[in-house]
Amino acid sequence: MIFLRNSIYLILPGLFLCGYPRAHSQVLNQNETKVLRRTAQMFEGAGQMDNAADYYIRASLADPKDTGAYLGAKRTLDQIQDYDRFEQLVRSLEQKRRDIRYRVDLAWIQFKRGDESGARKAWDRLIEENSKNQNVYTLIGQVYLENQFYEEAEDVYLTARKNFKNSTLFMFELANIYKILNQQDKLVDEYLSYLKVHPQQMLFLSTELHRFVQSQDDIGPLIKELKQAKSSNEIAWAIHLFLADSYTITQDYENALLHFIEWEKWLAHSDSELMGQTFQNGQYIHEFASTALNAGATEYAKQAFLFIIEELENDKYRAAAKLGLATAYAQQQNYEQALDALQLFVDSNRGSNDARRALMQIGDIAFTNLFDIERAEKAYSRALKEYPQIRYQIETLFRLADCALAKDDLSAAEANLRQAYAKAAREAELKPACLLQLAYLEFYKKQPKRSLSYLEEFSDVVAPNAQPNVLENDALELSMLLQDNSYDSTGLAILGKATLEIKQRRYKDAKEDMEHYLQENPNSQLRSEVRLLLADVYRQLNDFQPAIYALNSVYADSGSFFRDQALLGVAEIYEKELAEDLLAQEHYEKILLEFPGSIYLEKARERVRKLEEKK
Repeated sequence: MIFLRNSIYLILPGLFLCGYPRAHSQVLNQNETKVLRRTAQMFEGAGQMDNAADYYIRASLADPKDTGAYLGAKRTLDQIQDYDRFEQLVRSLEQKRRDIRYRVDLAWIQFKRGDESGARKAWDRLIEENSKNQNVYTLIGQVYLENQFYEEAEDVYLTARKNFKNSTLFMFELANIYKILNQQDKLVDEYLSYLKVHPQQMLFLSTELHRFVQSQDDIGPLIKELKQAKSSNEIAWAIHLFLADSYTITQDYENALLHFIEWEKWLAHSDSELMGQTFQNGQYIHEFASTALNAGATEYAKQAFLFIIEELENDKYRAAAKLGLATAYAQQQNYEQALDALQLFVDSNRGSNDARRALMQIGDIAFTNLFDIERAEKAYSRALKEYPQIRYQIETLFRLADCALAKDDLSAAEANLRQAYAKAAREAELKPACLLQLAYLEFYKKQPKRSLSYLEEFSDVVAPNAQPNVLENDALELSMLLQDNSYDSTGLAILGKATLEIKQRRYKDAKEDMEHYLQENPNSQLRSEVRLLLADVYRQLNDFQPAIYALNSVYADSGSFFRDQALLGVAEIYEKELAEDLLAQEHYEKILLEFPGSIYLEKARERVRKLEEKK
């Protein structure tokens, strides 16, 4: 009934049109054709190819110039393999207008009926008789491509080039064929030949080649062809960029850097206005440096950053390179060099947001990597003084509170956090973070009730989220710890004290406190939490067997809520500290088998996959 109702409504426009005066016949035919084509598309979308073909045919006959209707008829009749009706349509249209497409499609009908040899001969004759009609090559090449006759399509396009004496004609079609056939040498030749004539297409072709290289397991032939072309090629500049990008994708950072440097040297001395508009000095080599840095190829990243700083004149990328260089030094654990680089940047970029970031980075390296609290406090204090934006100040006050905690100056830590909380009155979304930090501080001070009071206020001000964020998860974890163990003030005090000692890097003191507590309270309700924290301390002290023993004790405790977390800890020690991949994989797999609802499931699955790849 649905289709009957649709059919009735579709007939009505035709009846209505028939009543119009002849003076409007041309407009009416155009409108009628649109209705017919829309109806055909509706039927085609519903999978009713026979009905769709009927309407496409009617639209095509009503307007022989309507290529969309004609191709729709061809497409749907091909779906139902009704080549007789399509031939009737083609011959009818031939009587109305001349179009080489009809002769190409008559041969296509032969091909579809199984007469491949006859079809090929017909197409060859068409090319011979219409050698100066580019549309012939386009249509016949497309037929070959659609039927995956790639060599035949290539021959058609190359014949067109010869006949038109145009070395770049059908470049995109040929490049696509060479990608499909993975003929990398021919693909390179196509791109380079095209660039000689159309250098302004460099950016587009670079992107296309990038995508192709990413899809390949082996680009040896492509690299070889580019290297052979480079020495005597007037577009060596483009070849350098192609090689640099390809080497980067394959993680050959040494060769990538060499070619990026050559590219940047050419760009710096190029007189081409077009190139200057399209590419910026430093852009690509800075992207390379960031990629290498993230991949752990720190030495090559460092060399790239140094090249930008010393050789290029683009202030934007030189500034970014100085920050990147500091990060590279830090990755190599050359912390003093990193701090010197950052300090130079701050001094030469006073007042900028990048300088603020550099100051914070100085503080973070000094605090986290060197545990030089005074140096960290100096950097953070300068940032607090020079950058009055509330959001920045709250972030900095948090860092200063951490420094105070590290010095065991809880009063100074509280003063910094209260100052941050007061500033958050004008930045409401930052208030929850302030309250959580104050809750932790009271936990360290062995004041669980005050800590819970801040957590209750946290719940009142935090904006509801579909997915809890890190702050909410941390607040919930602390709240549950304090509420579920409110009767065990000694256990909570030990956990708070040990956590603060860890922040102060007093690992031996934290170890002694927790070991003594477990000896005195072996059945404590908090035994799992204490053992997990104790295992972290053992790892910091490079004492891995006691750490494994503590974690296995949690796993063996059937009443513990942290058994999966303990297994994960054991697996990570075997993998990262002891390089025992088989034992690590065994423990990751235990999580998958024994704890199908664990929040660590995806992490365990990913580590198993990585370890399998290493075998």
